[in-house]
Amino acid sequence: EGLRVLVTKLIEGSADLRAQSGRFEAQADNKDIDFKRNETPLRIAAHKRSGYPKHMLHLLARSFQNLEESEPLSEVAYIAKTNPSAAEHLMGKVKANRAAKKRLLLEVTASRPPDPADGPACSS
Repeated sequence: EGLRVLVTKLIEGSADLRAQSGRFEAQADNKDIDFKRNETPLRIAAHKRSGYPKHMLHLLARSFQNLEESEPLSEVAYIAKTNPSAAEHLMGKVKANRAAKKRLLLEVTASRPPDPADGPACSS
C-alpha cells in the first residue's frame, strides 16, 4: 500500500513518466544494472529483474497519468506481456475516459494493416 501511495503522489505531482534513466557512466562495468540504463520507469519496473510489483505496472503508464496525451494501446499491450491484470486496470481507466478512447481508436486505425476488402490502393 505504501508503494501505491508513493507512485500516486508522483503522478499527481505530474512526474514525467516519459523521462529516461541515465547511462550510469560511473558504473559502466556493472552489468547488473544494464536493464536500467536509458529506460523509462515503466520499462524498468516491467523488467523481470526489477523488484517493482508487476500488478501495479499500470500506475507507471503515461496513459494512467495523462489520458489525453498518451498511447494507450501501446502501453496496454506492453504491460499485458508482463501482467495481464495490470493491463486490465489500465484499459478500465482508458474506457472510462472519452478523450482516451479517441486516442485508442487513433492508435488502432494507425496500426491496422489495409483491409483487402477495401480493394487495391490507387496511386495518381
